[in-house]
Amino acid sequence: MYIDSHAHLDDKKFSRDLDRALDRASDAGVERVISVGDSLESSRKSVALAHRFDKLYATVGIHPHHVRRAQDKDYEEIQRLASDPRVVAIGEVGLDFHYNLTEPEAQKKGFERQVNMARECDLPVVVHCREAFDDLFKILKKTKAEEIGGVVHCFAGDPDQARRIVDMGWHIGVGGPITFPHADTLRKCVEVTPVERILLETDSPYLPPQAKRGRRNEPSYLKFIIKTLGDIKGIIFQDMARTTKMNTVRLFNLPTHIPAEVAYSLRRSLYLNITNECSNNCYFCHRNRDYRFAGYNLFLESQPTAEQLLERVADLEKYEEVVFCGVGEPTMRLDVLLEVAKALKNRGVRVRLNTNGLGSLVHGRDIVADLASCFDAVSISLNAATPEDYEQLCRPAQKGAFQSIIEFTKKCKKAIPEVVLTVVGAPGVDIEACRVLAEEKLKVPLRVREYCPVPKSEIRHMPQ
Repeated sequence: MYIDSHAHLDDKKFSRDLDRALDRASDAGVERVISVGDSLESSRKSVALAHRFDKLYATVGIHPHHVRRAQDKDYEEIQRLASDPRVVAIGEVGLDFHYNLTEPEAQKKGFERQVNMARECDLPVVVHCREAFDDLFKILKKTKAEEIGGVVHCFAGDPDQARRIVDMGWHIGVGGPITFPHADTLRKCVEVTPVERILLETDSPYLPPQAKRGRRNEPSYLKFIIKTLGDIKGIIFQDMARTTKMNTVRLFNLPTHIPAEVAYSLRRSLYLNITNECSNNCYFCHRNRDYRFAGYNLFLESQPTAEQLLERVADLEKYEEVVFCGVGEPTMRLDVLLEVAKALKNRGVRVRLNTNGLGSLVHGRDIVADLASCFDAVSISLNAATPEDYEQLCRPAQKGAFQSIIEFTKKCKKAIPEVVLTVVGAPGVDIEACRVLAEEKLKVPLRVREYCPVPKSEIRHMPQ
């Protein structure tokens, strides 16, 4: 199931068969659609549609093309509509210096006014930007828009501009154009954007995917976009659909119940989430903001027993490996970790551990021999090249943590077939210094994990 984050269902092209188009969307796996307003009239219609169809939500706003006709009373009405419980964002608003149907200064004033309106209404922003990124970033900085969150829909910038959007904790919206033969720049933008910062959209009835060119676009065509995005990012269809769905739920604060997962799959690996506890407090960790990852809710109300974990391990022939990795540190529950890992190993399964490397320090004894009896591979989070940097970035509970990781790595290298060190590419992490330490001094491969900034606006959206 997935979500179309941007469609213009109030358009007259849907006037005769909207019911059937939404039925086709449901049949294609589209769970919900955000119907986007771009004028006062369009916003009113989108809100009405959201009350008519349970699967629809609405946004309200005045597009830069229409700002030239907007009066104070129109903005006041938009703000009144924004209080409707079916409204999830202010938009489509922004800047368009390509067509310039509204004088640029008037566009900028209208856009800034509506971003401030979004702050007052405690809603994110859906932005249209065409050939106006310099002014867009100036206004977003002036209004501290990183605090409220948003998406630049139908993203048409370059990779550097995509990175700036991501650094704000905002999203880029990707639709049919990603499937076009000559969309090389857009594909490069997707390559540099974490999947957690991508929203799926159709922009119906406009911009159908390549396979449907010449037809009216509609939400059921979302599957073509997911397929192309997955190919670019190296992510299977189900993982892309689930993650982008969660992105949309989180940004627009859509009501949803996502049960906590003890076992969850990514690509051809099965992951076991055995604890939310950790001896570190890394500033870049999901635990400090949100327990949702890759479309899963990893918040555990209670810690699963070994028996419960093994009950959740099924259809192992589908997976290349089982990985102990959740939002917490698996070695905090060493007895359960070893019991389950040994049982899996006895079943002929490849077993991997993702760890912060502090298990021996936490338990006051060398645990590498225990791990070697049941693990084929270990991934150890390094994240710093010096004790001082480690203290600042990872904020460990125990003293001597960094040196303990180094010793743990050396012992694992001797006892476990495959050992990898990892770093998160977060601000403050000296990746090259970590690479020298890992590959030249410790002779262990280093893998850089993608960092995804999270704005303040998302921290409050914790799973229920």
